[in-house]
Amino acid sequence: ASVVVNDLYDIEIDKVTNRTRPLIANTIAKKDYSIFGILFFFISIFFMAIISVTGALLLVAYQAIAFLYSANPLRLKRFPLFATLFASAASLLIFFAGYIIFSTIKSINSMPWSIPAFLFVAYTFLLTIKDFKDITGDKHDQVYTIPVLLGAQLGKQVIGTLTFLLFVFSPFVLHI
Repeated sequence: ASVVVNDLYDIEIDKVTNRTRPLIANTIAKKDYSIFGILFFFISIFFMAIISVTGALLLVAYQAIAFLYSANPLRLKRFPLFATLFASAASLLIFFAGYIIFSTIKSINSMPWSIPAFLFVAYTFLLTIKDFKDITGDKHDQVYTIPVLLGAQLGKQVIGTLTFLLFVFSPFVLHI
């Protein structure tokens, strides 16, 4: 569902850098694609609610953040660090839902907080990797990602260095 929303609002970017996306390649009508997105949203919430009501609420919150990230009027993806912080928070909601489903206690209170803190930082740095393929389109649509601001080469060096540091520090942070 969140991919559908993103595709609906990234048409101008995708015309430049993702010409094989369904809306750009005209393999599906915009109206039908929107209907699929709505169906995916409700089906995912329904099935999650069967497993866990708390998980379903977290999934609704994830979808809300994903909508604010991709869609107007906020379209938070336009703001470099703020966008990745929001995307990181959304990713953590999915992690929490999974933890609640599979933990015996059914609560995130039993989780060591070093894990979500580390994942939040990791997601913040690593989610920018997906932006490298859209540099030209993002520039065109005034979406200022880290690769757009730093350029492809420097952006790769910065993201690569941060990824390396995450791996180096992970045993200490996660106590493994």
